[in-house]
Amino acid sequence: VIVGDLCDEVVMAQQRHLATASIALTADCRVLDEWPLDRDLVTDMLNNAIQNAGRYARSKVHLQADVEDGWLVIRIEDDGPGFPTLPPPYGTGLMVAHRLAALHARKGRTGSLQLSNDADLGGARFELRLP
Repeated sequence: VIVGDLCDEVVMAQQRHLATASIALTADCRVLDEWPLDRDLVTDMLNNAIQNAGRYARSKVHLQADVEDGWLVIRIEDDGPGFPTLPPPYGTGLMVAHRLAALHARKGRTGSLQLSNDADLGGARFELRLP
């Protein structure tokens, strides 16, 4: 999957939805290469994460994709209040997202999902790491 195309697809799918709530969605996808991943599963995860970020954002949600130490790292951040508790209680969506991330395995490494309140925008951060 070409990561830049995946980012564009997700942004196009979510931008209009967030705009109705006066939330700006920006993206910085620096990965233009192909990456071995399940396109449908990752697209669903990112769409869900952006929708969740949009529920709590004040005015901004940001999607970023980069390669760090051989990992594809996709972050979704918002400028909302962050998670009230970390780790957040697992709903069905989070449980499924963690399992889907772990299904991505390559060269002895397994994908992961981390949630934090370390967003550069001041709110929550969803960070998907894929080998």
